[in-house]
Amino acid sequence: MAVAAASMGVVASWVQGAVAEEQLTGAPVEVPAKVAWYLPLGFNVGAAVHQHAPLGLTLGAEISGVLLSRNWSWFGVYADALHDFGTKENRGSVGLELGYRYLGIDGGYLLVRESDGSYGHGVVVRPLATTGLVSLFGRLGYVLTGERRAFVEVGALLKYPIDLDG
Repeated sequence: MAVAAASMGVVASWVQGAVAEEQLTGAPVEVPAKVAWYLPLGFNVGAAVHQHAPLGLTLGAEISGVLLSRNWSWFGVYADALHDFGTKENRGSVGLELGYRYLGIDGGYLLVRESDGSYGHGVVVRPLATTGLVSLFGRLGYVLTGERRAFVEVGALLKYPIDLDG
């Protein structure tokens, strides 16, 4: 938990610095040329902390459908899948995402394929700081079935946004 809190503190400081720099320079704020749908595709890399398992490297993929508005707010849906090398399990989630400028949050339903082949269900929530191409995040998850447990993931998303409106 301390790692996730420290990482999000660093990200928040970076975002505050970027906003303060923009305000100090007086540079005009770029406004998106249009309201547009994007399909960001990419990879997820990070580390997971568990209550009763070793620290685990996580690797996975993610896809989103996101509407970016003219005021830089965005919302959409996402789906991801990853492997946790600490618990030797696969996790996937689907849910909603929303944000404003550099900060956002997503969350939804979690499906876990345990190392013994059984399945678990739960929920996840992930605050993030993003540039659109790179996002830093801390995700909290809770498995509600079987042996109930929580986990924390800290990592980065590297995504390429495809403009669906051409």
